[in-house]
Amino acid sequence: MIILILISQITREEFLEFKKYVEVQFTKTENQIQNLNQRIEDLDKKLNQRIEDLDKKLNKRIDDLITYLWIFMGFITILIGFTIGFGLWDRRTYLKPFEEKKAEIRF
Repeated sequence: MIILILISQITREEFLEFKKYVEVQFTKTENQIQNLNQRIEDLDKKLNQRIEDLDKKLNKRIDDLITYLWIFMGFITILIGFTIGFGLWDRRTYLKPFEEKKAEIRF
């Protein structure tokens, strides 16, 4: 009963004013949400661009590192080959006088 009395006291103009106020507030809120969505999209694009740039830089650094590793492995291979070659040459040079003495002793 009290509700009916309260409802009857609200005039049509008050109701229309309230409806207009709600629509304006809804429009403002909708605009704010759209602005926030746009800002989020812009930030997402910027973040994706930064990630792509970092990825490119990282790939370049990894490629450079692999190149340096190949150079280092080549240097080590040459060093090992030189050491083995020097060892064989030195052994033949070192043993040659003993082989000559051994050949003289036999005859």
